[in-house]
Amino acid sequence: MPKTLLMDEIHISIHAPSGLPDRDHRAIQRTLSLAGLQRQLRAAVVAFFQRYRTLEKIRIVISR
Repeated sequence: MPKTLLMDEIHISIHAPSGLPDRDHRAIQRTLSLAGLQRQLRAAVVAFFQRYRTLEKIRIVISR
């Protein structure tokens, strides 16, 4: 029997305008790949869910 039950999945899609110069697309991609940005995103998601007492027992997994 599984130890956890998948209750929901939430996906975030990030879109950049296709008409941007390649250097802008590369800069956006570099920023999205930064470990610091990913840590801040995880912290923001965790902080958001911690505001709801009924969710205090859940486990949050963020992957790319």
